[in-house]
Amino acid sequence: MTTVVEDYISRATALICIVDGTQGAITNSLQKTLKKVCYDFSQEGNKRTGLHHEAILFVCNKWDQVPSKQQPEVLESIKNGARRYWSPEVKDSQFITMDTLSAFKA
Repeated sequence: MTTVVEDYISRATALICIVDGTQGAITNSLQKTLKKVCYDFSQEGNKRTGLHHEAILFVCNKWDQVPSKQQPEVLESIKNGARRYWSPEVKDSQFITMDTLSAFKA
């Protein structure tokens, strides 16, 4: 993670986390970032003193490239990863899917 990003995150009140839906899960890079953010805001074990678990939005992009039959499974995998690496209290409403086909039709 770059120093600029680290400096920003240390002062952030919210984060938007872009997840590549075609990866099918939280990538290693994103895992490291989430762990770092959690660590940076941790003073007493797992207690976060900065960002609240509801202060992050996970945007799953490239959703049109995920086969429709696999979409529920992929989304669940992403949610599980976010809950594992960010907070088990992350709500379903903190995940949205986005794709160019839907945006084009809108």
